[in-house]
Amino acid sequence: MRLSFIRYHILDIRLVINRTTVYGIVLGGFVGTYLAVVAGVSAIIGQYTVGASVVSALLVALGLEPMRRLVQHAVDRRSSGYVTTFGWRSGSSWRR
Repeated sequence: MRLSFIRYHILDIRLVINRTTVYGIVLGGFVGTYLAVVAGVSAIIGQYTVGASVVSALLVALGLEPMRRLVQHAVDRRSSGYVTTFGWRSGSSWRR
């Protein structure tokens, strides 16, 4: 069992730190963007309504995946220095 953890990097701390960093940044960006869009839509409408909240949630949800990809790419470049087009780490012995 221990050999499989080492061989397949199941508990690789670099991967855990990478994912935690990415999702922490994305979550913070999501909450901040949502609050800003709700405030903007509410200011345009003149009052806070459930419709403003729904519109804001849809607008932010559309940008969530592109934002995650952008943050993932930035964190990958920061942690390893080089990432190929396909997302595999160049010159590294472990995979995503």
